[in-house]
Amino acid sequence: VEGDGPYILRDGTYALWDDAAAMDWTDYALEVTITPGDDDGIGVLVRYTDADNYLKLETDAQTGLVMLTRHFEGRESILARGYAGYTPGEPQHWRVEVVGGEIRTYIDGKAVFGAPVVDYTLTQGTVGLYGWASENLSFDDVQVTDLTPNSAPSAVTLSSLEVTENSAAGTVVGTLG
Repeated sequence: VEGDGPYILRDGTYALWDDAAAMDWTDYALEVTITPGDDDGIGVLVRYTDADNYLKLETDAQTGLVMLTRHFEGRESILARGYAGYTPGEPQHWRVEVVGGEIRTYIDGKAVFGAPVVDYTLTQGTVGLYGWASENLSFDDVQVTDLTPNSAPSAVTLSSLEVTENSAAGTVVGTLG
């Protein structure tokens, strides 16, 4: 993986929503309650099609830096940066909306970047839950809602998943769904 910044290139560990239909998802919102067990990297993946193509929203308590990165054809690029640290052990509610080329991100109801980030590179794909060097990281109330214009509201929900990173960087440790 190649990248363009000092705080990226963290492959981490992730669990994917493993459903063939999910690879065709286009416009949706991912919501999840994340409870970090320590101060290392936590996040989510959207529009994931394979290990070289996805969007990642990530933060850690060490720097407080929140980044939205695009992974396209194996190259990682920063789309947006902001600040929103966390306290280990305290749950946070995350929401990421992807509609067309607009990406909106919220942590505890507050817009992370103030305005939508626009990027038309990746247009479809599933979702994932992410951790980097995190211990006792838990994800709860995972929900994906269809935001396709003119569609009936629908959602898929997973109650909870706990991930303890104990595998090589960049390995899928579980699947959702």
